[in-house]
Amino acid sequence: KGIVKTSEYDTSGWEIRPYRRGLNLLRFHSWSPFYYDYSELNPDRLPVFPGFTLLSQNLLNTANTYLGYSYRNGNHVAHGRFIYKGWYPVFETGFDYGDEPQILTGRDTIGPESPGTSGRLNLSGTVYLPLNLSAGRYIAGLTPLVRISYDNLLYHYENDDIYKRGMTTIRTRLIAYRHARRSLRDLAPRWGQTLRLQRNDAPFDSENLGSISAAGLTLYFPGIFPHNSLRIEGELQRQEQVKYYYANLIRLPRGYPQEASEDLRLLKGSYSFPFLYPDISIPLPGVIYLKRFHAELFAEGGVNGNRVPGNGTLEWENERLFSWGAVVTSALHILRAPVPINLSAGLARIPSRNEMSFLFSLEVDLGAL
Repeated sequence: KGIVKTSEYDTSGWEIRPYRRGLNLLRFHSWSPFYYDYSELNPDRLPVFPGFTLLSQNLLNTANTYLGYSYRNGNHVAHGRFIYKGWYPVFETGFDYGDEPQILTGRDTIGPESPGTSGRLNLSGTVYLPLNLSAGRYIAGLTPLVRISYDNLLYHYENDDIYKRGMTTIRTRLIAYRHARRSLRDLAPRWGQTLRLQRNDAPFDSENLGSISAAGLTLYFPGIFPHNSLRIEGELQRQEQVKYYYANLIRLPRGYPQEASEDLRLLKGSYSFPFLYPDISIPLPGVIYLKRFHAELFAEGGVNGNRVPGNGTLEWENERLFSWGAVVTSALHILRAPVPINLSAGLARIPSRNEMSFLFSLEVDLGAL
């Protein structure tokens, strides 16, 4: 009694077939009513854009495909990612198409009237090694990454005085993290450390682009009351500018325009605390689930250094940066999506400029999964 006898079951009608991995890479199973880059290896938060995403995962969880659409900066953009985990390391390919095409000119040159293309295209290939070092009450990992990207922008070449299309860059990155496991009500890990090292190069086009390197360390501490969080972050960036600038790898203090920098040193601090748990669905069950409101008080500052013309040469000019403010964030789920969305709004004040800026953001909190 209680013992299953396999001889009692007739298996003659079952068809046994070999599993062909190459023929079973796609199995679309769900969708999301927004878009964010699912392949981005960031243990913190990622920006969200209006749109949608289709998700595919094969039965072995060795092949993941993401197809999406986003509306950002007034442009309609299509996205695609394919990640294969059947080997070690992990391989990824992807594309983004639809951003406004750009023309990068020299200081004294004029670009063509039309870029001659209907949209901006970015192609990328990535290899990374996700090492899972989790143990006990801590989630930990180490992920080295190499990515090669092609962008179809138009660049002016002074030596030939012509425009050429396309630029290839190589990104190397290392992320190491160790976070205490979170409870459902925690806003962030009670204790945690995240180290980020990154470098971008253009070895095939050193006439126009140099290199940019950045390093960042984020520390999490418990707050005064339960589920509160104190976050301290230090970041450095150095850019070897040739003709054109790379976009910053780190964010300037909140409230400042996100302009390219050559030498950037920042220190950021914030304190977050929950203050309301509505726990309601609006306007109907399953549409929007409003889970929690929390507030964040922040202060961010540093030094931004750039070379500027002076006395016939380029001289270093350092600008001291500082902003402070507050942000209120609503954690919600849209159309029963398992990924929580953080909808944030707030104000940032820059005392040196006597300016006040309105802040708004949409992000996914991967750490809450």
